[in-house]
Amino acid sequence: TRGRSVVQYHFCRGGHQRLFGIRYGALQWKVWHRREALLLASLDEAALAERWRPLEAGLSKYNLAPDEVTLVNELFDRVGALEAVCERRPTTHVEWDDDTAAVAADAASGGPR
Repeated sequence: TRGRSVVQYHFCRGGHQRLFGIRYGALQWKVWHRREALLLASLDEAALAERWRPLEAGLSKYNLAPDEVTLVNELFDRVGALEAVCERRPTTHVEWDDDTAAVAADAASGGPR
């Protein structure tokens, strides 16, 4: 997983894709790569609100979390298909705790990648 964000996400059903113009339906970050973290941190909140607020009630109606849908689809708009840049899998805290050498290396280099 070195150099890649580790995420859990799912694709929207075809009807939701057409209705909302989105590809992904949810996103849960497990481990962020600095590249994606900086990209999302640079988003303009006013522009996000203007683009996504009109869809919020509809997304909620279909049990899609508006905040997750916004972030995952904004990321997709900027970097392309997440399958190419992120590793998609569940991760446990124990798994990351076991990798103490990587944690020490991250701390020595100024933090996570």
